[in-house]
Amino acid sequence: MKASAYRSFPALLNGHFQHLFGNQNVGLLNGRNWKKQRARITKAMHTSAVIKHHESAFHQTALHLVEKIYQQIDKSENKVWQCENILDLMKALTMDCFGQAAFHSNFGTCQKIFNMSAEMIAAGSTQNS
Repeated sequence: MKASAYRSFPALLNGHFQHLFGNQNVGLLNGRNWKKQRARITKAMHTSAVIKHHESAFHQTALHLVEKIYQQIDKSENKVWQCENILDLMKALTMDCFGQAAFHSNFGTCQKIFNMSAEMIAAGSTQNS
């Protein structure tokens, strides 16, 4: 058995995983591509000090997201929050974490997702009326 076979997924699952996680996700790669991506990650995050340094940024961004979700729940009539596309929200959270950690700036991408969601709900309620 070759080493590259360890991360080999069936074709059907591979398509879904690539759509969900991307083509160059280190968890899905194998062989030379995996080694190259892993080397890049190791260089970028070579010590736990990097993670500890940015931990507060990750924590702050996650708390902000949770606060926004609670606000959405409070605004809703039935006190339930529905997320149409959790993948978009997770991408937005990742972008906000990156912006906070790398640039000490809130990109506000999670807020944009919530704004778009509110606009869609408002548009749907006006069409139903």
